[in-house]
Amino acid sequence: DGTVTLWPPSGVMLGLLAMAPPRQWPSLIAGGAIGSVASDLLSNYSVPLGIAAALANLGESLVGAIVMKRLLPHPLSFSTLRAVGVLALMVAVLSNAVTALAGALMLNAGFDMSLARSWFNWWVGDGLGILIVGPVVLTWTEALRKREPLRGRQAIEAGLLFVVLVSTALIALGPGVRWNLHTGPYVIFPVLLWAALRFGPVGASTATLIAAGFAIWFASLGLGPFAIART
Repeated sequence: DGTVTLWPPSGVMLGLLAMAPPRQWPSLIAGGAIGSVASDLLSNYSVPLGIAAALANLGESLVGAIVMKRLLPHPLSFSTLRAVGVLALMVAVLSNAVTALAGALMLNAGFDMSLARSWFNWWVGDGLGILIVGPVVLTWTEALRKREPLRGRQAIEAGLLFVVLVSTALIALGPGVRWNLHTGPYVIFPVLLWAALRFGPVGASTATLIAAGFAIWFASLGLGPFAIART
């Protein structure tokens, strides 16, 4: 029906615009528009509908980036509680709620969905993309600018963390285990805490994205605790 559970491009484009100087925005927006329209055409959208969807998505990311630049100090850093609050509340919830109106009109025209349902689906899907994918782009861009590579024991610990995270996600979020106390999904929380405490915003955001990816993947197959909860 034209909607998704989580729309990663919303977080990617927001992160790129927020971390780039405004003089680079035209090229980023042009690239994002071309990619969005091409993707929609491959999904059998009509040309007008693909263009409308691209404009709605890019407008949302542009407004969110402007909000972040206005409310956060320069250079933008995602290592403060204020930055997290601005992204989560002011961008993912509030400004996204306003810009989702354009997406709702597109879904209503292209898929004959009600405006209320169209708005809610767009707001949630793009909001989750902003919350889960956006921090990965923001934190990795900041880390690459600082050029602080992992060395020695820290690199080994990062590799171990990745193995434990993937293994735990397969067990806790997959279909193979029944939890008598219904604590299955929460088993992954200590691993996410490990990532946050030892590797900061980069570790926390990356681990969250990996866990969310596994949860959505299993749920889309009708497997795992979230699919069970849905039925």
